[in-house]
Amino acid sequence: MMERYKKVRITCKTAKDVSVDELSRFFYYLNNIYKLIYLQETKKDTKFYNRRKLKDKERLRISIVRKESPLIFVILIPITIGLLEISKLFIENLKLIRNLDFDRKIKKLQVEQLILQNELLKNKIDKSELLKNEINKIGKLKEIKIIIADEE
Repeated sequence: MMERYKKVRITCKTAKDVSVDELSRFFYYLNNIYKLIYLQETKKDTKFYNRRKLKDKERLRISIVRKESPLIFVILIPITIGLLEISKLFIENLKLIRNLDFDRKIKKLQVEQLILQNELLKNKIDKSELLKNEINKIGKLKEIKIIIADEE
């Protein structure tokens, strides 16, 4: 059976060269945000989410990587029956990361606002602190900033 994916093109502002550490942390945090949303939406335990492995058909994928600056890649979000909401929530989180300001107070308010919106959408109050922490980690990266997160 062929898997279906929601495609999201992401463009990142980077220096001419990016440290391997910064790039790997960027994808690690991005994957953690996806895993948290996925686990919450599928009503699975989020304990040790950062160490938890998802099944192959549930994993986030990267389709295209353009290595020059700006860094461009396509994220493939698996769409399985009844889980379309996961891709919508993930895209909303990407848009928030893109819009993060350099002012830490504004960042904190924006993150809290998105968490509240996610909670209102899904009537969830638990585990929102974990998502907020992962979003803040991406916001703190110095060499990579999301500038566009277009839906395709």
